Amino acid sequence: MFIYSLRRNINGLYKSINRENIVEEISKITNANTNLMNEKGIIIASTNRSRIGTLHKGAKKIIEENLKELHVSPELEDDFTKTGINLPIQVNYIPIGVIGITGPYEEVIKHASLVKRITEILVGESIRREKKLNYNQLLQDFLNTWILGDGLSQGDKFL
Repeated sequence: MFIYSLRRNINGLYKSINRENIVEEISKITNANTNLMNEKGIIIASTNRSRIGTLHKGAKKIIEENLKELHVSPELEDDFTKTGINLPIQVNYIPIGVIGITGPYEEVIKHASLVKRITEILVGESIRREKKLNYNQLLQDFLNTWILGDGLSQGDKFL
């Protein structure tokens, strides 16, 4: 239940996080195409715009098999899979997406762990911000109900 709730919240947050900004900034650092995939392996942001909305088989495999990384070698490359490295994005040790960097392994591995960590920090901060906003809204609704309305009859609404 908790994992489902976290993933559901993450997917909602993906809408509020500037996904394109994340991949653009990572691309500037790595000088490589970058993809951000959700927990189903769908590319939700990419420096290669034509890939957005397509299934990334490597990302799906990482999530399903709980892999620490997936290296795509040149001989495995096809129209939907590019040479590079893919890493799970985790929040509270739960994989919620994947970040992928396209390019020769020797080049992209240099930045891989830093890119992964920065992405996890950005997503984690967005989650904390969203939780705080939700908590503040719930508290405001609770106080308004008790002060302005019949708080006794609606108290169970907040439990």
